[in-house]
Amino acid sequence: MIESLPQSIFIKTRDLIYVSCNDNFARDVGLKPEEIQGKTDYELFPKELADKYRMDDKRIMDNVQPEEIDEHFTHEGKDTIVHTIKTPIKDSSGKVVGIIGIYWDVTEIKIKEAQISDLQKRIKFILGATRTGLDTAEEGYAMEKTKIMIVDDEEDICTLLCITLSRHNYECLIANNGAKALELLVKEHPAVVLLDVRLGAESGIDVLKKIKSIDNKVKVIMLTVMDDEKTIHEAKAGGADDYAPKLSGTGSMGDEILSKLSLLAIKRKKK
Repeated sequence: MIESLPQSIFIKTRDLIYVSCNDNFARDVGLKPEEIQGKTDYELFPKELADKYRMDDKRIMDNVQPEEIDEHFTHEGKDTIVHTIKTPIKDSSGKVVGIIGIYWDVTEIKIKEAQISDLQKRIKFILGATRTGLDTAEEGYAMEKTKIMIVDDEEDICTLLCITLSRHNYECLIANNGAKALELLVKEHPAVVLLDVRLGAESGIDVLKKIKSIDNKVKVIMLTVMDDEKTIHEAKAGGADDYAPKLSGTGSMGDEILSKLSLLAIKRKKK
């Protein structure tokens, strides 16, 4: 049954000797499943990693409580993060006789969370810097939810950002291409646009210029894959108010970051 699971799975005795594993775990350590039996961590991993794994296993078995752990290591020259769940194994009398572990690669998930974390900080900065102007009370204005349009061809980025913003008083608009973005801009009048520099085959800079030609008051934050000075210069020349790198290492989105997005009341004229 465990061979049908995409995760890597292993079982050790109370003395931390491997007794079983699935093909995925064996592949991770460069052996066949039948070659794992009888080995210890010191025969499979560098000493410092083996020491850590054994210390974790002993603690979990002594406390008789499962644990979840995020572990960072370099695999085949690439920084990797795996999420591990370890659980004590008990016999029929309730005595702990071993431990079972299951883990899987969460590197991409953590990178996406880091992207969202950075974007939140940029959003807060831009909205905070422009709040005074946006909140100026004028006769005939009415309170509405803040409208923020996300323009990105990566659906997971759009979804994560939308979940984050929707928890507060933000109304989320999503466009996966330039044409849809311009349509929503005219129809919905967002206060801020989060615009990816690359929208598949489209140039985000070209979309930026079209957005600014329609509404030069809308605030635009460009989303870039990296701090490319040439792209940033082109974005600022095209009217971008700020930019946010989409890749920045690892991090956590979490409620602590979410709570930093304060409610923003934008006053717009009644139609």
